[in-house]
Amino acid sequence: MATPTLPGLPIELFNEIISLVLPEGFESLALTCKGIHKLCVPFIERHNLLRSHFRRFKYGKSSKDPLSSGIIRSAFDLLKRIAIEPLVARYIIYADFTPLIPDPQLVPDVHDGGPFVSLFADSPYLEQAGLDWKEYYALIATDYNYPRRAIESATAFVLTLLPNVRTFKLPSLWSTDDKTIKLLLYVIALVAKRPNPPWINRSLAQLTRFESLQHMFIAPIGGALSPRFDLDEAIPFLTLPRVRSFRGHYSISLGDDYSMQRKGLYDVFGPALELETALFWCSRIDEIAMAEFLRRTPRLRTLIFNHELLEVRDNMDDWHVGEFVSVIEREAGDRLEGLSLSLQLNRSKIIPGMVSMRRFRRLRKLEFDLELVVYDVADTERYILETGALSIGDIVPASVSQLSLISYGDDGYEKVLEVLFSGFAAKKKDQLPALEEIYLSCPEDASDPYKEECAKLVRVTEQAGVALHLSSSYDRTDMKWEWK
Repeated sequence: MATPTLPGLPIELFNEIISLVLPEGFESLALTCKGIHKLCVPFIERHNLLRSHFRRFKYGKSSKDPLSSGIIRSAFDLLKRIAIEPLVARYIIYADFTPLIPDPQLVPDVHDGGPFVSLFADSPYLEQAGLDWKEYYALIATDYNYPRRAIESATAFVLTLLPNVRTFKLPSLWSTDDKTIKLLLYVIALVAKRPNPPWINRSLAQLTRFESLQHMFIAPIGGALSPRFDLDEAIPFLTLPRVRSFRGHYSISLGDDYSMQRKGLYDVFGPALELETALFWCSRIDEIAMAEFLRRTPRLRTLIFNHELLEVRDNMDDWHVGEFVSVIEREAGDRLEGLSLSLQLNRSKIIPGMVSMRRFRRLRKLEFDLELVVYDVADTERYILETGALSIGDIVPASVSQLSLISYGDDGYEKVLEVLFSGFAAKKKDQLPALEEIYLSCPEDASDPYKEECAKLVRVTEQAGVALHLSSSYDRTDMKWEWK
């Protein structure tokens, strides 16, 4: 009896095989040989349609998909679409879950049954979390008085359905205050960390990067704007087996207040063993929390930190720049290859005085705000007397090849530049042998003396064999950071 071949299988059986390999292995299968490609032709158009619409998924994206009833605008719409055709979830590789509208959509009554209700009734994640699926369903079917809770519960459930997603962005105002939602997220992370047989694709097991995006809100303390994303909520995602990169916007993590809770999370989920790059933008993380974060990320290579000085509690301390840098040096100075430290908004609570970073032995890229060195330019001469030096070579490690300096270019900061680069050409070879490029903020509205000093530095650095790139932006330069 002849051994059966794939093209020789009954068409019904071959179609069943197609359903098992879509979408991950479909293209490879179709290219195996002409005979198999011919059998795959009826599926190609549908495959291409789903791939073009869902591979890079974002709410509000127009589609020619006949099964999508209108534009998918929120997690509720996406769940409805997945309920109709579960295969859709497997096509999502890059996902932005920021909803277009804050209000939840009407969902089917739990007693009516149907594909949408079955998603929840048949969910292994709800079962493993010990959650009653009807009670969780009720969170999504909430009325319009609790739109954020409904969005969070719907989005959390979407995260149980994505075996191939590699990157995702959490919705704005994400805060898992509800214990039920938090428990489900914990179970997703724990399941994703289990050994993964080839025939089982666990949700989020392929995740390599995620991002939290927070809007600002009015805090009860003096009506000040405050960051909202608690970094502790990222821990289950940070510790996933393939996560390499994290971007946290408006993050907050404040030392002793939550240290026991944070320790408990790390005890459950373990360290973030694969995390290599982390960005905290407009964030407030104190020295204690940063030290713990760095201890739990042993492979971290790039840290970008933009400090937001906002009132989030009555007794918030000033930001001690020197102590913060010392913590980073102590915990990660032997492994960091890229470091950026900058400021955002209110600058009245800075305690300046950048300590020397010469002990960062592996840094290749370094960026910092000039105001971290000297906040009050009137104190420049006093600072020189107290520290003994303010040369760029006394601050920057010898291993750095690319240096970025950020500044508003206010009147007086030309003096800071003049002191930093005094004798640069003569000192460069001994102090900064690896330095090849400098990126410097020179905003259009900078003071004239500052602009003149920038122009002078172009000639000074050229003499030392270093390229100087001037940027018109006050809060960033043109130095590029790599993100995996």
